[in-house]
Amino acid sequence: MIVSSSVDMNKDENGNYNLYIVDATSSKEDINITLPSGVSDGLTYGFIRIDSNESIRVTFIPSNREITINNSESLVFTIDSKVQLVFSVKNWIAPIVTVSYR
Repeated sequence: MIVSSSVDMNKDENGNYNLYIVDATSSKEDINITLPSGVSDGLTYGFIRIDSNESIRVTFIPSNREITINNSESLVFTIDSKVQLVFSVKNWIAPIVTVSYR
């Protein structure tokens, strides 16, 4: 699925993919990706950010205040990077890796 604006992964049509390509090239506002709640341990999503638009901030946000991302309230997704989010005991574990596409 291509993500170019804010998305709520709790909605059926948004949470049905394993890999998400984030492209903020033409976005006029920051992008929030709301991660699902009520999921089982081991659920995994992959994200790749392919744009170089430094003026747009892409942020992962848990949909439930009891859930964290790397033990924080949110996680900023930088340009030219990829992340694999894995859910484990009320925490999304998300190591970000910078990659070069150019």
